[in-house]
Amino acid sequence: MRTQITHRLRALERATRPEHPDLAAALERRWAELPAHVRTPNQLLGRRVTGCEGTHGVFPRCNLACTPCYHSRDANRVRTDGGHTLTEVDAQMRLARELRGPGQHAQLIGGEVTLLGAEDHAAALQTMLDHGRKPMSMTHGDFDYEYLEALAWTRGRGGRALRI
Repeated sequence: MRTQITHRLRALERATRPEHPDLAAALERRWAELPAHVRTPNQLLGRRVTGCEGTHGVFPRCNLACTPCYHSRDANRVRTDGGHTLTEVDAQMRLARELRGPGQHAQLIGGEVTLLGAEDHAAALQTMLDHGRKPMSMTHGDFDYEYLEALAWTRGRGGRALRI
């Protein structure tokens, strides 16, 4: 009984803290990493947020339709299937959670994400959610309503609908 009460009190205390202990530690590390000349009273980086995250190399496929395009000619020569994307997103979000704490924003970037099937796209966003990230999906917007609907209502892992 005493253990249950102690556990509940600890949970209540943590739930009412201004930030999660892992986030507090990540913020402290991030602040210490900043050069002294940018540690100002108005600086949010390292005080309230650890920085916006983005995936790297998980989906470098593109139809090169954006102007200006930042991709090299090799953009479409890298593996871009759903399995690869999900494995890489999972690994990168695990590392981001470890380094930057919980609750930070993360962008699924590196190519035109709507070239990824809606099911895999939704699974990638769900993976980000599963790691405590606030996912964002960067696109040039050249997709139809059916894709957006399929993305938003795709059954994610665990059989629940992903609602973005």
